[in-house]
Amino acid sequence: MPPATVGWRPGGGAKHAIIAIAHNILLIAYDLLRTGRPYEDLGADDFDRINAEGLKRYLVKRLERMGHQVVLTPTTVPA
Repeated sequence: MPPATVGWRPGGGAKHAIIAIAHNILLIAYDLLRTGRPYEDLGADDFDRINAEGLKRYLVKRLERMGHQVVLTPTTVPA
C-alpha cells in the first residue's frame, strides 16, 4: 500500500482533508478485498512501536533543545 503522503499538497483546506481521508479508506478497503484478510486496527501507537529507536532519538533531541540534559536508562518490564 502506498504511503498516505504521496501526492499530498498543502493548502487544500477542509475539502482536501475529506478527500484525503476518503482516499485512504478506499485504499484500505481495496487491500482488504484483494488479500481477503479481516481488518485489524493497528492502534494509535503503531508507528511508535515500529520506529521506537527513531522516536527515542527525536524526543531526546527535542528535550535537549529545550535545555535539558537527558540520560536514558533501560528498565525491566514486569511480566
